[in-house]
Amino acid sequence: RLKPPDTRRHGLLPHALATRCPRVPMLALFLVLLVAGSAADIPIAEPAYLCPGSPSSANHWAKVEVLVFADCDSVRDEIIARVDLQESGHWHSPHLRGIYSLLDRSRPRSLLLASAYFRSHDLIGFTLADVHTVHGPACSVLGCSQSQLYTYTQDDSDQYCNIAMLYCGKSLNCKPAISDLQVQEVKVKTSGGGGATVARCFRPQSGWL
Repeated sequence: RLKPPDTRRHGLLPHALATRCPRVPMLALFLVLLVAGSAADIPIAEPAYLCPGSPSSANHWAKVEVLVFADCDSVRDEIIARVDLQESGHWHSPHLRGIYSLLDRSRPRSLLLASAYFRSHDLIGFTLADVHTVHGPACSVLGCSQSQLYTYTQDDSDQYCNIAMLYCGKSLNCKPAISDLQVQEVKVKTSGGGGATVARCFRPQSGWL
């Protein structure tokens, strides 16, 4: 009677183990690694910010992505209400008491505004998208602000404040128009020399500070 080969001596796998570990053809393994490596090299597209552009080559800008724990209709209504209530004096921007004006509110998920303070003039674009989180429905808000005049001074969080003051809540000492929105900041990008400090949005209005 023949004995089975000693698998330990010859470096062989027992039949039961071999059936559980099928061999993968080398070509298939190569393709899997190739695809995995290619996917890692694919750049992730930046979210679709509505940046208004600027006629000045020397301009400051800021891009802000936030998550608001409310539906996008409520977020849009709050932004519009803050702008509309300026005229009656029931709301003002804490940021140097700048004056906002709505340039385009025709599209349900985007807004285009202008902001003026001191000798500055900026344009701001918003895009909104309904999303679902573990905490429930929310609104992803992308804001982009750009100065429209030649900028020879350093931006002191001005472009960032243009955006943030339109949705910030009581937790940041902002006065809501309709809803006290709960906001989580996700990402902030600014031009060179730009800032993104919330405290600078509340600095006193007295000359160039």
